[in-house]
Amino acid sequence: MQNVDFAIQFPDPESVVNLPIEDEYVWVIQDGTKRKVLIHDYAELYRTPYLYDRVMEKLQTRTHTMVPALLVKHFTQMGGTVTDMVVLDIAAGSGLTGKALADLGVESITGLDILPEAAAVAQHQYPGLYKQYYAEDLTCLSDATYEALSNQRFNCLICCAALSGGRLPAAAMDTALDLLAADGCVAFNVSKRRWEKKGVGGFFQMHPWAAQADRFEIVATCPYRHRLYLNGRPLDAFALIGRKRG
Repeated sequence: MQNVDFAIQFPDPESVVNLPIEDEYVWVIQDGTKRKVLIHDYAELYRTPYLYDRVMEKLQTRTHTMVPALLVKHFTQMGGTVTDMVVLDIAAGSGLTGKALADLGVESITGLDILPEAAAVAQHQYPGLYKQYYAEDLTCLSDATYEALSNQRFNCLICCAALSGGRLPAAAMDTALDLLAADGCVAFNVSKRRWEKKGVGGFFQMHPWAAQADRFEIVATCPYRHRLYLNGRPLDAFALIGRKRG
């Protein structure tokens, strides 16, 4: 456990019973001041090393360990070894997903996040963990970055906690899938509500690539609890494993 120079205070559960998830917040006490930080204000959370990680820990978040474990399990069941895995971690954030992969023995991990604050905090918290970490928008990568990523020959793609609420658009996943080798493994999670919703606002409406049988195949789904809401209710989700086709 790293020493930190801040404390986190959660609001009274009764005061946030009906609070929408996008408005969830914590109080951060640091340098003699107390400030309100939205849980989904990632840029603000990442500016303070270990703040995002501690908030996720207090909310009992499981995604950043469960989804990597499922990816490794599937890849090895298909006949590969952990050291064969070449992983692209998109919406990589503070590095929690990369850290879990490394703890499982994965040696080649490349990170990418649209926020420069994410790249900075991941490299501060876990120096040397990522082979490279790019702070770019997947929907409009620079030519140099696209070429560099294409040369990596990724056989695994992982995305934790970014596909449910629109943080990562379909166009970004289109690019990520283009960077993945044929028959490469894909691991991600989706909230139960978004996954089961049909039509507008549902996962398949937001991410049509997931329903294109000639491009992508879902091979395993696993229901689990992503984390707790501030009021203590469970936020249920599905972890999914897929394969790129074509």
